[in-house]
Amino acid sequence: NIHRYSDRDNRSLAVGLGQLVSEGFLSMDPFRTLQKEHLTRDGIALRFMTDMLRVYLRANSAAQLNRALGKARIRQLTDFFPPAKRDSDCFVRHFEAEDLPEIIELHNASQAVAQRDALVLDIVRTARDAGASAANDDAEEHDEAAAHAANVRIATLAQKAMRRNAWDEALTVALVWDGIMAAVDWPLRQDQVEALALAQIERHAEALEAFAATPKAEIALLKHVQMYCYSDAKLTKIFGRIVYALYSADALSDSAIIFWAAKGARAEGKADFIKQTETLVKKLEALAAEDSDDEEEDEEDSDEE
Repeated sequence: NIHRYSDRDNRSLAVGLGQLVSEGFLSMDPFRTLQKEHLTRDGIALRFMTDMLRVYLRANSAAQLNRALGKARIRQLTDFFPPAKRDSDCFVRHFEAEDLPEIIELHNASQAVAQRDALVLDIVRTARDAGASAANDDAEEHDEAAAHAANVRIATLAQKAMRRNAWDEALTVALVWDGIMAAVDWPLRQDQVEALALAQIERHAEALEAFAATPKAEIALLKHVQMYCYSDAKLTKIFGRIVYALYSADALSDSAIIFWAAKGARAEGKADFIKQTETLVKKLEALAAEDSDDEEEDEEDSDEE
């Protein structure tokens, strides 16, 4: 009923409620009613929320505000804006004018998360559609063609998102990994989990390889896979097999794996994961040493000539 009150009365009410929310005596649930069209249309809801948020942020951080909004299922503050002004430019201009930079930073962070989530979801859909198509066709060559087409589509989606959001390859390859693995319908049996995980990597390694094109991106992917397997119990014990699958599919180089094992691994699960990859790392180090010896012999032969 705030549309029936004067601006002065609404400001006093917003300040009072902001103080109650700030001190924990009131949640933000009641403010969802301000998203009704007759309140947002003329900016009444926006003015009320702005006054309330200013009071709240005097004693609380932007992170606390984000949690409070989440608990109240208030997903976007733009929903309090007039319908014609719910874009980012209007949002930023409004809160710049109100000298509330914390809300702009919160909005930008929220938008960034939404963009990352959107890419992952697009990749999930693409990978699942390709999997469904392959399941309906027994011919191996058609299966390979479907996987290739899906990988091209995934790479295109990721490249567009990378340019649009100014992401680097390190972040992008991690999101591609998340989408590919989230597309798997995981079974309960551990032996089936391993088979599915390795098959999924082999099927979509082409898409990962497109963004693991630099040493930095390769190490970022390996660290991300480490954290992914550490956080998902069903994958923890097959981390070594996963790394080998990525290496075999050319998504990871020998130098990246050697560097990760020597000084690039994260602390989470490090001892177990280093042990799982020990045989592979030793093999790669031996091959690297042989290549180095061959290069030295070639240089000596060249000098003699």
